[in-house]
Amino acid sequence: MQIGTYYVANVIVGQQIARTLGCPTANISVPDVLLRFTPGVYDGHTIVSENAKEYSSCIFVNAKGTIEAHCIDQTDLDLYGKEIRVNILHKIRDIQDFSGWTLEQIKEQIAQDVTRCR
Repeated sequence: MQIGTYYVANVIVGQQIARTLGCPTANISVPDVLLRFTPGVYDGHTIVSENAKEYSSCIFVNAKGTIEAHCIDQTDLDLYGKEIRVNILHKIRDIQDFSGWTLEQIKEQIAQDVTRCR
């Protein structure tokens, strides 16, 4: 596992599913992320290029090559179209199939992931 690997890209509009679960994410498309990381949840940091603000983040790498970074304790950031740098530090867990899970169970898993990334 490579520690401290980062990716820089402009934030794109995703499906906004995480937002409805109380965990908004800044999504960047980085297909080559799958060359270094398997899909799953990672801890790390997100840095907004225009103001150099850094946020602890819970990061999801999906199987399509999209990085979804949740800036912990930040629910009202508007990062669409802005350049961000996402630093991936440590893997928290592998990707999980949530089919058959209740909405509350999914929210609880996300809360556990965020807690581990703090």
